[in-house]
Amino acid sequence: MMRKILVAAAAPLLLGTVAAHADVVDVTGSYTLSDTMTLGNAPSLGHVVSDPFSEDLTVGASPTSATRFFSVSPAGSCGRNCGRGDTASGTITVDFSINTPDGTQKISDTAAYTADYKNDTDSVVWTTNDLVVAYSSLLNLDITLGNAQDWTIYPTISFDLVDAPPPTTDTPEPGSFALLGTGLLGLFGVTRLRRKAV
Repeated sequence: MMRKILVAAAAPLLLGTVAAHADVVDVTGSYTLSDTMTLGNAPSLGHVVSDPFSEDLTVGASPTSATRFFSVSPAGSCGRNCGRGDTASGTITVDFSINTPDGTQKISDTAAYTADYKNDTDSVVWTTNDLVVAYSSLLNLDITLGNAQDWTIYPTISFDLVDAPPPTTDTPEPGSFALLGTGLLGLFGVTRLRRKAV
């Protein structure tokens, strides 16, 4: 009888979890890009102002395809006549504001930008690449920032909604096990007394 009660109580919880994962979640927010460039033929950074985004994500599905996030366009190349000092470098910062059921969460990442105008090479390399936002108590939002290289470069971004890892719980102390055992023995004793009384 007790087994049937436990199964009946657990069924709605399990079904609710499966149903929730089948739903499409509209994840919204915005990002702001800024940069600090050093001396040299400093490039221009596209999408410096804050841009809103809205992504329809399904838990357990593949991440959204990596799309162009912004562009970095060099100011111009001086070809093979450049000296060794004709380089540019700097830092690109992206600040995210993610709208979650519990309020707005903020997260950011930085990337190193380097350009060598003599050899016509440049790159954007993120510090973290993968940002994780606790979207809810059950779900995490993974934001993947793609590195990029070669002249006029387009770093990419993709979003993925995944199950949040279960919360860590402390291991019960030996005294807790003893208390649990005492309670179970008492319950067993009461059950036996009731059976004898009948």
